[in-house]
Amino acid sequence: MANSRLDIDMMELAREEAATERGRLLRYLDGIYPRADVQVEGHPEAIIWQGGNHEPVDGVTVKPIIQPACDRFSLLGALGAANALGLPYFSLPFDAQSRHDLKLAQLDWLQKLPYPMVKWSTRGAGVVAQEDGSEGPILGKSGNATLRTKLQVYCNVRPHGTHTTVRPMPMSPYCQDKSARRLGADGVFHTEMNTPMVRFAYAVRLWLQLLDAAGADVVGHVALKPTQHDEDALAAGILKFILGKTKFTDRQPYGNDYYSEWTKEVDLVIGLLPDDFFDGMENLSGTVDHYIADNAYGAMQKAIIRQDQVITLANDIDGDRGTDVDADTPDVLRLFGARLLEHLGVEGDMDQIWVDMGYKQTNGKDMPSAMYTLDGGVILEMTLGTADRMLLRALENDGDETVGGTRNAYDDTIHWDLTVQAYKEANPDNKQLHDWLDAQLAVFQEVRGKNMGFVDTYEELLTRIVPWGAAA
Repeated sequence: MANSRLDIDMMELAREEAATERGRLLRYLDGIYPRADVQVEGHPEAIIWQGGNHEPVDGVTVKPIIQPACDRFSLLGALGAANALGLPYFSLPFDAQSRHDLKLAQLDWLQKLPYPMVKWSTRGAGVVAQEDGSEGPILGKSGNATLRTKLQVYCNVRPHGTHTTVRPMPMSPYCQDKSARRLGADGVFHTEMNTPMVRFAYAVRLWLQLLDAAGADVVGHVALKPTQHDEDALAAGILKFILGKTKFTDRQPYGNDYYSEWTKEVDLVIGLLPDDFFDGMENLSGTVDHYIADNAYGAMQKAIIRQDQVITLANDIDGDRGTDVDADTPDVLRLFGARLLEHLGVEGDMDQIWVDMGYKQTNGKDMPSAMYTLDGGVILEMTLGTADRMLLRALENDGDETVGGTRNAYDDTIHWDLTVQAYKEANPDNKQLHDWLDAQLAVFQEVRGKNMGFVDTYEELLTRIVPWGAAA
């Protein structure tokens, strides 16, 4: 079996990525990775690279994942994990400069690749090289809203400790129709929200399925603003209609009946759903409480303190703020706990007390995220950013991102965790692969425990891990 690994010099790759020059990283990666045999119908311009071993092993074919080539240390961590494992994967130019140079064209066809994708940063560099040689913002800013729309994403699920947030998207306040943006003579800026309500219905169905699977002890919170946004009022009407198809108990409904207020519009959306959309929903059961989004934050914090199991359905912007609150609350509570111990004259390590009391939430850096699409594969991501400055720090200090031990080395645990999760998602019934992945993850954790720099960790992993399908 030929070596499934590519010869990647991580520091050279880092230097190529850090250089702000049109097409530079794209050309470099095109020289490392072979073009994939996969063709996207109607898109001959599609750039898709291939890595790892795509041949069957012991008669079993492993389904590939998509591991985009993105920005800064996320680029090194993601490609490093995929290359060390040697499993089949596709990659594509997803770094800020390449997306700008290609005018975000890959977003038009990416949903046609039916594989789980590990999504890292879509921000990356703050500025990119423009056609005239100057530096300026990336086309489409972050491209996140465009990415979600093009990929037909209908929700983002973020579990963290006892709380999970389901964010239907895209919902307000994203505005992608530039022709609809205008500043009136009265100084009011008008926008077009572009909220696809069919996708909201899919998000509601997934939320109810998650609640039903979680059991009777888990409560569903609704966090919409139907009193302020027409989009949320229509959403509340759709939610009421769908709940009526289930055995769920609506313990704390909204004061208004938004289905009655928006009957014509709700019925139109319901009529656009597939004929089998409601199949099996008559057997779903659980308990739901409705909140105006502003009040849902306090309810969520109380649930965290009581360690109640909650799954919240919130529109995109309020759901995003909710996960921010969820991520920050543990640190706030630990700080208050430490102050309380000090006030009472009691000695104790609040961080250890937090663990001893059974709390699972940390500070949000371990918060996973999964975006579900209508037709394509699930998109896995983490809330941690790209450690942009850390990569530059490493380059300035001959590869030492710790600057002589005064800073922490880059921790690429999230790249390994999500890469392993993506392969399991793509191959749910392959126990042999799952066991192998768990074993390699244990090797990574052992090596990472030595607290070496990223490059040294990567080089040792290449000697410790026998790539998939290669002889030991």
